[in-house]
Amino acid sequence: MTRWTRVSLAALTLLTLAGAVRSGGTPGVQATFPGANGKIAFERRIGNTFEIFVMDSEGEHETNLTNNAANDIDAAWSPDGKKIAFASDRNGNREIYVMNGDGGNPTRLTNNTVPDFRPAWSPDGEKIAFRRGDEIWTMNATGGNEVNLSNGKKIDTTPDYSPDGSKIVFSSNEDGDFEIMVMNANGSNRVKLTDSPDFDLDPSWSPDGQKITFTRSGNNRADIYTINANGSGLVDITDSVLDSDATPDWSPDGTLIALLINAQFSGDDIWVMKADGTNRRALTDDHSSFNPDWQVGTIGQGDVDCSGVVNSVDSLKVLRYVASLSVAQTEPCPDIGTQAPMWGDVDCTGAANSVDALKLLRYVAGLSVAQTEPCTDIGT
Repeated sequence: MTRWTRVSLAALTLLTLAGAVRSGGTPGVQATFPGANGKIAFERRIGNTFEIFVMDSEGEHETNLTNNAANDIDAAWSPDGKKIAFASDRNGNREIYVMNGDGGNPTRLTNNTVPDFRPAWSPDGEKIAFRRGDEIWTMNATGGNEVNLSNGKKIDTTPDYSPDGSKIVFSSNEDGDFEIMVMNANGSNRVKLTDSPDFDLDPSWSPDGQKITFTRSGNNRADIYTINANGSGLVDITDSVLDSDATPDWSPDGTLIALLINAQFSGDDIWVMKADGTNRRALTDDHSSFNPDWQVGTIGQGDVDCSGVVNSVDSLKVLRYVASLSVAQTEPCPDIGTQAPMWGDVDCTGAANSVDALKLLRYVAGLSVAQTEPCTDIGT
C-alpha cells in the first residue's frame, strides 16, 4: 500500500489500520472553529490521484480546487474561512501548502525530505500544526519557525487545536495502540483521554471546546464516539454494525458532524448527522470521497431567499451574534429586544419574525434591505 492509498473502511483490520496510520494512509481531521456553517472541503479519488473539492453544506455545487496530476489531500479551512491548508506531492515530496478558498495562489510552506501532512490551524490563524514523519510539529501560518512538539514519542498524528488555542488534541500510540491524547499547545503536559485496546483516531474538538469526537476502530468495525474534553462521558454515537464510520468533523455551529461512512460495503462517501449521531444523510454518492472539513461561513448565511421565509433557529443565531450576545443559547438568556432597527422580536425560544430576520440577514450580507422583485438570493 502506498502512502496515498485509501483502504476501504469495511475491510479494515487492526493490522491494516496500523500500517495505514504509520504511512499516513488514512484521512485526517482538522480543527472546527465556532461560527456559521459554510462550505465543506473534502478529498476525492479520481483515477490514481486525489483532488481537493468543496461543496455547500447540502452536498451541492461541487468544485474541484486542485485539478492536477498530483495528490492533494488533508484540506483544512483557516479560521476566517478564506484559505485552505493542505498536503501535496506536486513537487516530488509531500509538503504542506496553503491556497485561497477558491483554489488560487497555492503556496508551499514546508520543504523537507520527511513527508509533511495533516495540517491544522490555530484559532488565531497565526500557526499551523502538522504531522512530519511520525511527530507533530508547528510552524507559522506563512511557513518558518518550525517546532517539534513530539520529540520522539513513537507515532503522534492528526493534531487539532482547541477553540481557545491553549491545547492540541491528537492520536498517539505511545502506549502500544492508538489513544486520544491532549497536550498544551507548546507540547507540554501530555494527558491520555482514552484507554482502549481498539484504535482511537481522528479527534475533532467541538466549537464550544466542551467535547471531542473521534473514530474508534477494532474488531472489523469503526464507530464515531464523543467524549468530554476532560476524558469523561464516553458515548458511541453511531454504533454501526454494517457501516464503517470515520473522520468526524464538527460543524461550526456545533449542531452537526460531517463524517466518512462506508455504508454496507458500498464505498466511501461524505455524510452529515446531528451531533448526537441521529438523522444521518449522504452528501456525496461517488463512493470515493474522504476527509470532510467544515468552513466557518460568513454571518448571514442560511436558507434565506426573497420570499421572507427563514429558519428561525439560524436567524436567531445570526441576530444574537450581531447583537454581541452568545450564539449558544442558555436559559434564561437576554432578549435582543426591538430597540435597534432590524433586530426584530427575538428571544431564546428560537421564534423570529421572518421579515425582520430577512432584512437583517440581507443587511449583513451586503444586500439591499428593501426588497424589490426580482431580488438577489443570499443563498445557502
